[in-house]
Amino acid sequence: MNHLKDFCAKALKSKKVDLEPVKNGGNNRGYRVTTEDRSCYLKEYYASDKNDRSRIRRESNFLSYCDKIGENHVPELIAWDLTQNLLLQTYILGEKVDSDSIGEDEIDQCLKFIQRINTNGFISDSKITFDVASDACFSILEHLSHVQRRYDRLNQVAVRTQTKLERDFGGFILNRVNPVLANLSAKLLDASMTKSWDCLQDQRVISPSDFGFHNALKDSDGNVMFLDFEYAGLDDPLKLICDFICQPQVPVRTDYLHKFYPLLEIRGIESSEEVIQLCLPLYRLKWIAIILGCFLEDHGKRRLYSQSASSLQTHQLQQLEKAKSYFDTHIFI
Repeated sequence: MNHLKDFCAKALKSKKVDLEPVKNGGNNRGYRVTTEDRSCYLKEYYASDKNDRSRIRRESNFLSYCDKIGENHVPELIAWDLTQNLLLQTYILGEKVDSDSIGEDEIDQCLKFIQRINTNGFISDSKITFDVASDACFSILEHLSHVQRRYDRLNQVAVRTQTKLERDFGGFILNRVNPVLANLSAKLLDASMTKSWDCLQDQRVISPSDFGFHNALKDSDGNVMFLDFEYAGLDDPLKLICDFICQPQVPVRTDYLHKFYPLLEIRGIESSEEVIQLCLPLYRLKWIAIILGCFLEDHGKRRLYSQSASSLQTHQLQQLEKAKSYFDTHIFI
């Protein structure tokens, strides 16, 4: 803990720094940092090995870009240290957004945020350049391959039968999810042979990635503030839209899909509804794979890193039930 205080004290030029652990996502540790006159937020990133710096690089890059273009619906970047995997930003005060409170205004704020960072994007004098986003996809085949790779890993675990939990997990993957994925894959492969839906380099957008109300707070003035950009970069707007609608933590009704069709016009896609309806089920399956990521060894280690007091087995059981419920609610193929 002393090295965290030293980092914050130096960045904030303060002799007195207090750190309070706060609940964070499944990848990192988070702390509220308090000095004599301000509050900040410190992220300590999980690294699978000592050379893993990709997530802190992406987040610091994105926040630096937002500062350059004057985007103020994100935290302000204060300092970061790649060697220690630490990033310090301003503390955002606000309430979590739940599904019942999402209306036209909240959706419009999300859309306008994406439009702002791209209207100002790719400016010639910007010294900030973006890599492709984490898990970026630029063709129907890449979208499909990305999801299939996730299930290839889960299928390796699904054959284990030592415990009841393992048998339940394996039965769900092998008997329910895999047949749906195979059916959907055939439809997408057929579409890729007849449709020109590839995302060209000049059609890519700056994407926060993992974008949705699960990574947002609403302040006292009703402004939606956006958080967590450790996967940000250039991506296909089709993927951004599908992820936004499909993320399960704070679901968004498909009634609002039409509002995002203008983003697909960047891609030159005229049949927006057709391509969205084909890809949404694929991204529903992707999010089921993400929910079940805790069954993979590296994800389990990351979970224990971020929330050491939590029982991994209990969490796996909860996630399996969540995945089954999500499947029953959204998969109709």
